[in-house]
Amino acid sequence: MIIRNGGPNLSLKEVVLFPFDDYSIPFQNGIQMTLVGHSTPCGRTKVVIKTGQGDAPDSLRVVYYGSVHKVGDELWLWYLGQGQEDQWRELVCLAKSTDGYNWEKPNLGLVEYHGSKDNNLVDLMDGQVHVQACVIFYDPDDAEPQRRFKMIYESNKVTTQPPDID
Repeated sequence: MIIRNGGPNLSLKEVVLFPFDDYSIPFQNGIQMTLVGHSTPCGRTKVVIKTGQGDAPDSLRVVYYGSVHKVGDELWLWYLGQGQEDQWRELVCLAKSTDGYNWEKPNLGLVEYHGSKDNNLVDLMDGQVHVQACVIFYDPDDAEPQRRFKMIYESNKVTTQPPDID
């Protein structure tokens, strides 16, 4: 195969492409599509965020569909957590780290979960929404400190009415 794209011409015996479907590659003659699993030189990768204990909002599962931002000298990670009794509800949680390997789950005291506000849940409609994915934007230059973090989230159901926005 010879690749001509405006730079130097390259002649290759094998090319690795990353198609997302059968139609992403314009010329399919002679192409063999296979899925190759991920592996690391040292085997299994280290779990970064472990599930919580007891009644924690992430005691069943930790799902990463969030964001990581450097805030001061710390890394802040927003992720989705599922509790033992909430198998079809994921909530937005926050963890902080100084090195990216050791994470702490701060007690934010914002959302009541199983009768307690002693958790790391982010206040999103008082925990009454199932979040499938979220993206956090950090704007350190916003004049109002309480508005420096902005979130876009995807949800498939709401268990209470959303608040009125004036």
